[in-house]
Amino acid sequence: MTRIMLVLTLVTGIVGCTGLRGALSDADHVRVRDVQAVYDADFRAAVAADGVGVAPGRFARTLAVLPSDTSGLSQPVRGFYTLLEGLIYLQTGQLGQAKAIAPEVTGAASRLNTGGIADRNAIMAENFADLVAAREAEASLAKLSSNSAADNARRVAVVRDIQTRTRAVTGRLCKADAGEGDEGKAFVAAYQATALVQADRALQRACLPLATDAALCAGFLGERASLQDARNLMAAFGGPLADDSSQIARLRRDIERELIANQDGAPLGPAQSPCG
Repeated sequence: MTRIMLVLTLVTGIVGCTGLRGALSDADHVRVRDVQAVYDADFRAAVAADGVGVAPGRFARTLAVLPSDTSGLSQPVRGFYTLLEGLIYLQTGQLGQAKAIAPEVTGAASRLNTGGIADRNAIMAENFADLVAAREAEASLAKLSSNSAADNARRVAVVRDIQTRTRAVTGRLCKADAGEGDEGKAFVAAYQATALVQADRALQRACLPLATDAALCAGFLGERASLQDARNLMAAFGGPLADDSSQIARLRRDIERELIANQDGAPLGPAQSPCG
C-alpha cells in the first residue's frame, strides 16, 4: 500500500482557481492563476523526478512566487496563498512547517469560503490540522520497530489518536452540503483513509499474538474496524476519483481486497455511511 503521499495525485486541479472569476478583481484573478500555473509546473516536474517521494526542494519556484508580504492583498487571495503554502509543506513531508502554519491555514477557511472562492479549498483548510496530524501519526508508527510491550502500547495510543481525528474529520465532511467541495472532500478522505490503513497495520503488530488493548484488538481481529472505516470514507467522499484509474481508486480497491481476504473471499456488503 502506498503511503500517504498518494495524495499528490489529487492536488493538481483541486487547489486551482476554478470559480474565482467574478469573485475577485481581474488583477487578483490573474495573480492567483499565475501562481497556480507555477505550482502545477513544479508539481509535474516533482512527480516525474521523484515519484511519490517528492523532495522538499521541488516546489522552490512556487514558494518563490508566493509573496512574503500579503498585507495589501484581498483576504480571499491571502487565504488561497496560505493554503497552497501549507499543502506544499504537507505534501513534501515538512511536518514541522506544516504544523506551524496549520492555525493560519485553518483560520483562512472562512475567507476561502467567501466571495465565490471554491468550497473545496475551505474544506481542505478546515481539516488541515488533522491532515498534518495524520502524517505525524504515520511518522510515529514508522519509528516503532520492535514488538516490545512498550512499542505496542505506543502503537495503540497512536491508533486511538487516528480514530479520534477520523471522527472529527468525518463529522466536518458530513456537515458539508451534498455536492459542496466534492474534490476537497475526496482529498481529505484519502488522507484520512490512508492513516486508517496504517492504523490497521499497526494493530497487526499490537494485537498478534497477544492483544495489547482488548477493545481495539477485538475490532481488528473481527471486522478489521480501521479498514472498514477507511472503506466507508472512500465510498462516501471519494466521488469519481475513487472510481477511475487514479491512486485514490487503487487505494479503495486495495482496502476492499484486503477486507475480502479477511472474510475468506466472501463478497463485501455495501459500504456503510460514515454519517450515521
